[in-house]
Amino acid sequence: MAEDKMKEKFDVFKRPENCPSLAVRLTNKDVWNMLKCDNKKFDAIFSAVQRLISKAVTAIAFSAKKLKECKEIGVKKAMSHSSDAIALLGSAQQIITAQRKMTQKPALPYDIRDICHLPRDGTAYIV
Repeated sequence: MAEDKMKEKFDVFKRPENCPSLAVRLTNKDVWNMLKCDNKKFDAIFSAVQRLISKAVTAIAFSAKKLKECKEIGVKKAMSHSSDAIALLGSAQQIITAQRKMTQKPALPYDIRDICHLPRDGTAYIV
């Protein structure tokens, strides 16, 4: 997709306020400063993928909301598929976040590697 079209799509699908776990987690600034160039590149690539997944989930959620308003037969099945897609993409987000953390861990000094734990929902940072 062309960059201008991508930006247009990003602007259309804003993350709902009640979905904080759709936000792409950032790397803590202190940890970021300790990472080597390769680790930073990897993290930047995968956080970009996570942004795309987040926008796709948001688009599906908007579609599901519209389907809920529709009274036609067969809509429940479509809503079920939308919910399944959201759940699957959410799992992909968690796996990518865990992988980002695992690639950062070896780059950190040994005594602080334990800070690389899985994030709790609602936090803005990986670490």
